[in-house]
Formats: sequence, C-alpha cells, structure tokens
Amino acid sequence: MKRLVLLVAIAATLMSCDSHEKVKLSNGAYVDAINDTNVNYTQYDNVCVQNTKGKWYICGDGEFRDTLMVRSSGNITHRIGKIMNYN
Repeated sequence: MKRLVLLVAIAATLMSCDSHEKVKLSNGAYVDAINDTNVNYTQYDNVCVQNTKGKWYICGDGEFRDTLMVRSSGNITHRIGKIMNYN
C-alpha cells in the first residue's frame, strides 16, 4: 500500500511539472519562460512574459502590455514576445 501511495505521489508530481517555452522579446533577446498556464502555445504565438524573482513566467492573466508594476515583493516587469520553440 505504501508503494502505491508513493507511486501515485510521484506520478502527480511529474504531471504537474511546468514546461519551459523559448520566447523572443521585442528587443531581440531570448528568454526561457516557465509556462504554468496550462496553455499549449504553438510557434510564433504572441505571449506576455513577466520577470519576477529572477525567473521569467508566461503571464496567466492575459495581460498583453509592456508595463512596470511595483509590488511589495519588488518589481514585476511584463514584456511581449513570440514563442520560438521548434517542435
């Protein structure tokens, strides 16, 4: 029974892993953004990415603006880019 519980826990952990997308920003820079939005993006899709705590994430709120928002935990910078993954 303990093995079954362990296997289920491992399977759930592996399935919940976030994927990474290569995103080309408007200034030509490439960033590796974590996609935890449960959306499967295709090549050249426009996305919003945000840099927080030293990592890039694909925005989950649909924001497609180039803005700077200040929060108590620090600056969160939003940028627009295109998915550049080659499948």
